[in-house]
Amino acid sequence: MSPALSIAVEILFIILVSSVVSNFLLPHVSLLAVKKRLFDKTDRRKTHSGLVPRLGGLVFFPCICATLVLALLLRHFINGYSLLLDTNAIQPLFSLIALLLLYGVGAADDVFGVRYCYKLAVQLLCGTLIVSSGLYFGNFYGAFGLCELPQWFACPFTVIVLMLLCNAMNFIDGIDGLAAGITIIACIYMGTVFLIVTNYSFGFIAFAAVGTLLPFFYYNVFGNAKRGRKIFMGDAGSLTLGLMLGILAIKMCQTEQIEQNTGVNPVVAAMSVLIVPVFDLLRVFIFRIVHHKSPFLPDRNHIHHRLMSAGLNQHQALIVLLLTTVLFTGLNILLSRYVSATLIFIADVLVWAAAHGVVAHAIGKARGANS
Repeated sequence: MSPALSIAVEILFIILVSSVVSNFLLPHVSLLAVKKRLFDKTDRRKTHSGLVPRLGGLVFFPCICATLVLALLLRHFINGYSLLLDTNAIQPLFSLIALLLLYGVGAADDVFGVRYCYKLAVQLLCGTLIVSSGLYFGNFYGAFGLCELPQWFACPFTVIVLMLLCNAMNFIDGIDGLAAGITIIACIYMGTVFLIVTNYSFGFIAFAAVGTLLPFFYYNVFGNAKRGRKIFMGDAGSLTLGLMLGILAIKMCQTEQIEQNTGVNPVVAAMSVLIVPVFDLLRVFIFRIVHHKSPFLPDRNHIHHRLMSAGLNQHQALIVLLLTTVLFTGLNILLSRYVSATLIFIADVLVWAAAHGVVAHAIGKARGANS
């Protein structure tokens, strides 16, 4: 079997197995949540009505890990690969350990409730664990005039970015399918890049997440709550996905072959697909601080809430934000061949600000029409 065909078989196997396992477990987790009365509370911020289980994220990490184990066994039988003999396995292993820790605290929060300071402490621990494995932003490749970063700055900066991404995915999980949809797009894109540069370990993690999230996306977006077929991911899901995307983004930034093979700045390649959750989090944090509120105080100022205030329904807002993710990613990669990374990120901020201006105008018109 040729190497390309072998990889294609492995990827199809990973997506199929993770999808089957996820699809099998989700109804059982939903039933457990119903029996234990673990529903997502409705309030003025929420866009759903009725009782919806919030434990869907409990499926994510076990599905990804089980699929990776089976994929490694398949690789062993096809290519004689042994994880124990792979000197590059330390980073994926440390990443999975960190994901397990954050998954655990997220699950505890979904079931019992955990104070935010404790969740931040675990995020800090997970970030430190990942950095200790050698995964950190060591080079900006000229973005904002920065190239190689000193380790004393790179390590704490990486931990902060990882914590930012964890909370960004947690905050963006406000309408059906949004957090899962962005993650699916990001993992397909990142997984493909990792396969191109022959970093199969991280590519397998990305595609295992894709397969795991596809059934959840269906239940989350199209499931009927009255029939018990709808489920939310909860903190166990959103926090885990945020950390996983951060890990994949850091590894992409460490992969110099991306620039050598494609001419695309690795920082642009890694961060473009995460612009929607990151920019939304930063804007909301700045807004709350300016108005003398806690950055962690819930409100309806997120981009998905604002799109719905402008007149879109949930599915329309979802489609707009997923297309925005694809467009930012595609255009940034295309421009990176001809324009500096600094100008690209400045343009991204300006476009994001202009888009919010358009949305604010639409909200004003909608409110005027209803008054």
